[in-house]
Amino acid sequence: MHQAQIHRKLGISGVYTQVSSWRYHGDLDSEGSQVDLVIDRKDGIIHLCEAKFSSKEFLLSKDYTARLRKRRAIFEYATKTKKAVVSTLLTTYPAIENGYYLEEIHTEVNTEDFFVE
Repeated sequence: MHQAQIHRKLGISGVYTQVSSWRYHGDLDSEGSQVDLVIDRKDGIIHLCEAKFSSKEFLLSKDYTARLRKRRAIFEYATKTKKAVVSTLLTTYPAIENGYYLEEIHTEVNTEDFFVE
């Protein structure tokens, strides 16, 4: 994983973080969900990272944005966190910043960011 580069792009190199994955199997009130990369910051913010690998710019659709929003809601419900929870997009190429992107994506890290010194 390129944890140092992700932290640098997010501007949190000096912030203590815990990095993990997360899975919730669901219950009677909520369906299950999983997050491959969670960055839990000491300063009260949690990044739910969504990795999208494609051969061109990624375009968020209405349905995909709804899935991200639902996943965030399930995470907040299951963990009962009081921290701010934001969606972070990890992409091979920069995503297209349409209205759905602007509604849901807090920050984006793409492969170009891994090669910046």
